[in-house]
Amino acid sequence: GTYSIAMSRSMEDSLIYSFEPNPQPYLKMTENIDLMDLRTRVVPMNIALSSQEGRRTLFVSSASGMSSFYREQAASEGNNVTGVKTVDCCSIDRLIREGICRLPGVIKIDVEGHEYDVLKGAEDTIKSSAPQMFIELHNAGEGPDIEKYLSCDLNYSCTGVGERAIWCHNPEGRDPRPQLAFT
Repeated sequence: GTYSIAMSRSMEDSLIYSFEPNPQPYLKMTENIDLMDLRTRVVPMNIALSSQEGRRTLFVSSASGMSSFYREQAASEGNNVTGVKTVDCCSIDRLIREGICRLPGVIKIDVEGHEYDVLKGAEDTIKSSAPQMFIELHNAGEGPDIEKYLSCDLNYSCTGVGERAIWCHNPEGRDPRPQLAFT
């Protein structure tokens, strides 16, 4: 939710879909969106993005923003797993196909080790709208796999940003000033 609010302020003509599967941070995010009167620019959704529909176990971390589908990720960096929640999952492709969301110009992915799975669930969307993507990587071996998938399968170019993130774009893609973002 923090990035969604910041993006809504810097991209004033944008519509931002913000996904948070964990009920407590989702509630806080919706409170902040309402407090800042951003409901017309930020659409909060209490679901997890994935490649498959259904329900999954989310391991709740002691650190805000570190909850994950993977216990070891939620407990990384000196944190602890403080509980588990069963959350609903949906793919970006389904959200687009069913008209729940519009095609994105930007996709930001920071899902604590589940990044590749989110991308697989957005393959049709990525092919049709060529959004720019900012992806935070959480598993050490995941970066090369994601970059290979994006470059070989989807004609994207990726550039490292800091130690654990990549920015990716399709050189033949859309206008670089997006009007829509997923976070």
